[in-house]
Amino acid sequence: MPKAATSLFDRWEPASSVTMAYRLFRRDLVELNTFTWTSQGSAHHAAKLISKANDQDEIGSILDFGPDPGHRADTLILHARQQIKDVDNWLRLATLVFAASSFELFIRRVVALSLRSDPGMLIGASKAVDGITALKRGKEIDLKGHVKSTTDGVWSSREVGLSKIFGSRIDAVYDNIKDLHAIQTLRNSVAHDFARTGKKGDFWYVDPELAKPEPVSRLSAARLQSLLRLISTVAEQIESRAAAHVGTFELMLFWHSFLEERAKQRTTVVQRYAALYKEGGVEKLLSTYYYSMVGATLGRDYCTDLLRHYDSC
Repeated sequence: MPKAATSLFDRWEPASSVTMAYRLFRRDLVELNTFTWTSQGSAHHAAKLISKANDQDEIGSILDFGPDPGHRADTLILHARQQIKDVDNWLRLATLVFAASSFELFIRRVVALSLRSDPGMLIGASKAVDGITALKRGKEIDLKGHVKSTTDGVWSSREVGLSKIFGSRIDAVYDNIKDLHAIQTLRNSVAHDFARTGKKGDFWYVDPELAKPEPVSRLSAARLQSLLRLISTVAEQIESRAAAHVGTFELMLFWHSFLEERAKQRTTVVQRYAALYKEGGVEKLLSTYYYSMVGATLGRDYCTDLLRHYDSC
């Protein structure tokens, strides 16, 4: 049975205790872990088979390449031994890039949601103004600079940005600046310089000595596991701060967007949800949307109270 959200509506508490932004992040991280460690097992099995094979045999003689679109089945096992190690390493590097990107996206989302929901945070007056009121009146302030302070630059400056917005230091961030910076550096090197972290300057290619490629960064399974755990821990602590500022804003933002899209007769949202609204009203609409996002349902009384609060703002 789908998990039900709490039946008691509280503007400053998310429907299922955590924000939808965090639930989406956790879902991505679980999938990444599943894909990564399953592939790790497959690579380990392939390496074990290769270690016992004759150097001059073709890899296709012991591993089934299927259609082999890359035409690699005829690679000699002598060469395949090193290649399988490189493939394994690249898989771990790619996993870290995906995890770091998802992590950064979560921070951007949850910080923006916190400030839109509770704009009084910026002047030390949390919950003095309900962000829904500003949203409905078209009076939201520009938050891009505040959000960028938590996602751009080195992690020491991001930590300062997060501390200013949430009012105090987030321990998991402050205590792990070095490793968070290592994640950022490795992510950027993989994405922008083929996993080579050396600094050669913009014109390295004019000097034959500098043009020699550096070795690709290596990332062990143990180190990857440690960094993934750190990303999870830091995200959890940021979420614990943000949830009380976001509350039910995400659901009311969806409801507000639906009303705007319907009024403007934009088909992308209207066609998807109008039938649900007509069939079961607000409860059917909100509950279906919420379940599609986080796998939980919303009760009739909860939806009624949420709509009443939205209308009162």
